[in-house]
Amino acid sequence: MATTPRPTSSNVATPVIPNKEEEDRVKGLTGRIKHFSPSWFSVTMGTGIPCTLILNLPYPEAVHRLRIPATMFLVLDTILFAAFTITIATRYIRFPEIWRLTWTHESHSLYIGTIPMSLFTLISGWIGVSQAYGWGDSWLWAMSVCWWLSCLVSIAVAFTVPFLAL
Repeated sequence: MATTPRPTSSNVATPVIPNKEEEDRVKGLTGRIKHFSPSWFSVTMGTGIPCTLILNLPYPEAVHRLRIPATMFLVLDTILFAAFTITIATRYIRFPEIWRLTWTHESHSLYIGTIPMSLFTLISGWIGVSQAYGWGDSWLWAMSVCWWLSCLVSIAVAFTVPFLAL
């Protein structure tokens, strides 16, 4: 009867079982801020999309009736984006060593692009709401400037992340 080889540490992933110290370290606001990830910005991307979809329906009467729910999605998205931005900024200010770890990590660095992408979602939502309510050209110009700034950040992330993750 053949015996199966015993798994070694090189070919089997070791499960991470948090001990009491690890659990205590994550508890509390400071621990949650320290472990906050850029992947949370994908939540704002998903929350902002319904606003854009509603405002781009091909039925003008439906858009007129649904602009209040679309605006509610956009306000929620803006609040989430502001909260996540404050949290991620606090994370990197209080724990500056995490900055390099995030940018060089093979999976966490891939989520850095969700930050400018969620900003694009917000910008497109605010443009749609401003057109639905007739806020005027000055708002559109302001959103245009934000869009171009977000483009620059996106290009910087697209060219920086692959080189730092190597």
